[in-house]
Amino acid sequence: MDFDLTRYKKELFEKKKQLNENFLKNNNPKIYMQGLSRYTDQLIQDIWVKIDMSDENAVVAVGGYGRGALHPCSDIDILILVPSLPNEKEANLLSLFIRLLWDIGLDIGHSVRTIKDCVHESMTDVTIMTTFLETRKVSGASELFYDFKVATNKNLNPVNFVDMKLREQAHRHNQANDVAFSLEPNLKNCPGGLRDLHLTLWIAQALNLGNTWKQLHVNKIINKYEYLAVCRYQNFLNRIRIYLHLETKRGGDRLSFDHQIAIAKKIGMNTNQATQPSEQLMKVFYRTVRSVSLITKIINQNMVKNVISETKIKPIRISEDYLIKNKLLEISSNDLFLNQPKKLIDIFHVWQKKTDQIDGLAVNTMRQIWRLTSTRHRLKYIVGGYNIFLKILRHDRHVVTTLRRMNEHKILGLHIPAFSKIVGQMQHDLFHIYTVDEHTLMVVNNLRRFAISVLSHENPLCSELMSSFKNPHILYIAAIFHDIAKGRGGNHSKLGMLDAKKFCNLHNLNHRDTELIVWLVEN
Repeated sequence: MDFDLTRYKKELFEKKKQLNENFLKNNNPKIYMQGLSRYTDQLIQDIWVKIDMSDENAVVAVGGYGRGALHPCSDIDILILVPSLPNEKEANLLSLFIRLLWDIGLDIGHSVRTIKDCVHESMTDVTIMTTFLETRKVSGASELFYDFKVATNKNLNPVNFVDMKLREQAHRHNQANDVAFSLEPNLKNCPGGLRDLHLTLWIAQALNLGNTWKQLHVNKIINKYEYLAVCRYQNFLNRIRIYLHLETKRGGDRLSFDHQIAIAKKIGMNTNQATQPSEQLMKVFYRTVRSVSLITKIINQNMVKNVISETKIKPIRISEDYLIKNKLLEISSNDLFLNQPKKLIDIFHVWQKKTDQIDGLAVNTMRQIWRLTSTRHRLKYIVGGYNIFLKILRHDRHVVTTLRRMNEHKILGLHIPAFSKIVGQMQHDLFHIYTVDEHTLMVVNNLRRFAISVLSHENPLCSELMSSFKNPHILYIAAIFHDIAKGRGGNHSKLGMLDAKKFCNLHNLNHRDTELIVWLVEN
């Protein structure tokens, strides 16, 4: 066998160098990932032929490589399909094949299986079933690959698959403390990261609705605005991940402080009076993952609703504006929020009061909120709803949960415009490990815990003081505004004091309460 190892290594090095240089110029992650995947295909095909592998076998790309989405330091996962267990000669050839791929510089992850093995493994492990959804033949027997696809698809139970993947996602989010907004996030696995986008497409494939965002749009699972938005979000996250791999020269997804600074500068973000380049980069990142979390929730729920039969429960009419269908809160008309913006707050108060009966918002309701807050129809602010917002803060249950729900759907920032400026805002100091908006809601949460009598043992003194306070919602308002001017430059306490006073005047708070809130924020 004539095999020039040095030539292959040199060609791979030069190709990656060329792709890297082009990416730094055009910033296009799709071109980069597809280019690296195509070149990897060529290498594998060439070596497969050179070692004279049997025409009865096949090399199959799986995972990210199967999607044609290789990042600079991604593992290259392949499945070698064989019609039957290899004999000693075939096993030696397969071993040589893998060794050569490693020797030229490819980080190969591989398995050798028959179709029967694949079916058995996919039935016992949802992760393996998932990898089999994203496969394409690289070289070898086309008929064997076709039989493999037929056999694995036949054993895919869509309902069970979707249920397991959504449970898997919930577990992954819990492992990340369900917070995407820690200051050194994981690009792939944090809530709203790349894995959530992958999961939505896996569900779509399992339900035979398409395997690209364009196909989901054609099949009317997502509308035009959602299609454009989700492509933009994925493009941004892939671009950051490519920069991260180029910066670290290894695979990995943790976006540490040092790497944030370097990547922000490469993208072209510059220091201004109020923020560092890394803070600008991460603000875009945090807002992106929040949007990904919301839009994938909408898409997933829509796919499940359209394909999987639900238990039919008689709708509960709450009022002329709302009803509960299958434990989801639904609006009675699509133009409700457009005609009455204050209903954007009211619906969260309704949810707060009936949390035990409601699992979430219905697809159409989420879509109407998302469209008003995320597209050309975006509302500048919410007119009215001031009394409703105070009712949310005064309610005896689910105050912080409701504020989080409002923030997730971008309503909190529309009601309090100053709050929208701290969404995704970083704080580089010794005291804060979350973004300003997340930190703020945690402070409100701590105050709420002081106000709950059964939790008084946690902080006896604070609980005693809180119980003697007539209007605890006044302290919640002060907490919301205590860091609201961070990232603007200047004294954030002084600036926040002005924002707090404006809020109090709009909400018709009396002079005494206003003075207390303003004093607390200032001091």
